[in-house]
Amino acid sequence: MVKSQTVSFSGLGSCCAIAPVYAVVGQVFAKKRPLVNNIVIAGSAVASIPLSIVAQLWIDWYGWRGSVLLVSGVLLQSLVSSVLTFNMASRCDAEMFGKKRKLFDLSLLKSTSFLMFCVGCGFYYSALTVVSVFLVRFAQSRGVSDLLAAGLPGIMGAVDTILKPFTGYLLSLNKIGCCTVKRMLILSGSVAAQALTAFCLPFAYDYGGIVACMVVYAACIGLSGALPLTVLAELYGPEKLATSLGLRSLSMGAFTLAVPSLIGCYVEQTKNYSIPFFASGGVGFVAGLFFLLANVCADRNKKTTEISSISEKKGPTDEQPVLLEEAEPEKI
Repeated sequence: MVKSQTVSFSGLGSCCAIAPVYAVVGQVFAKKRPLVNNIVIAGSAVASIPLSIVAQLWIDWYGWRGSVLLVSGVLLQSLVSSVLTFNMASRCDAEMFGKKRKLFDLSLLKSTSFLMFCVGCGFYYSALTVVSVFLVRFAQSRGVSDLLAAGLPGIMGAVDTILKPFTGYLLSLNKIGCCTVKRMLILSGSVAAQALTAFCLPFAYDYGGIVACMVVYAACIGLSGALPLTVLAELYGPEKLATSLGLRSLSMGAFTLAVPSLIGCYVEQTKNYSIPFFASGGVGFVAGLFFLLANVCADRNKKTTEISSISEKKGPTDEQPVLLEEAEPEKI
């Protein structure tokens, strides 16, 4: 009972801390949204480099109870930066915050593209969770020492941190050379490449092969970066960003609760640590497919809206000629 309450409170606190920050940042920095979102997310990658090793040492030295208390103290430091985000809201467009808006706009649930996008995010983060949970155990099953295995998430975090600002800058551009930047297609492609890398990871039998796969996997994560957050504001409007982030988080929570748990139950029975990566690859491919379908539906809805707006602007003279009444013949 106590364990379930602890997990529930930690998840509630994480949701209440992260979602408002992304909503404020996405509304303040409209022009360079991909770059700023990548810089914000890079903070988690920077922290994962030392914490992945330190957390393993804390478990060995202080046990699970002591390590959880120490991690809680580290997380408490984020309170200062979270308070500072209140000042960022004043930089938002006064028109956006001044007009009357719905606290929670459920009209997004009528959008087929948004629902597909939420399902894609759920599968995508489920695939990420599976890899992060079973990576250390998989490396240990291949004969890698505990310290080197615990450092694998740190390697992923280092590659991810290096790539995020660079890819964020490129994704902030509308064109790279003569090519138009299509962020949804880039997201689908990077997720598919990430799934392929996860599928190939069980075929690595030494530490060098595992590191090589993790570098490619982290490069795919860095390429996608904060694209899911950026696409939300672009497709469904910055004024609905808080609602879209909340519904997306709900979908991600449901999927990450169900998928990794099912895979974990199967691994506990079979003790086969290659299965999670095959499953992560399959789930990742499904996520890329849903992102692609969401892009197609969004483009179709956009074209339909443009056609309807053009037809509304047309006057009666554009559609039908106005017939003049025939003059009555003069009476003699």
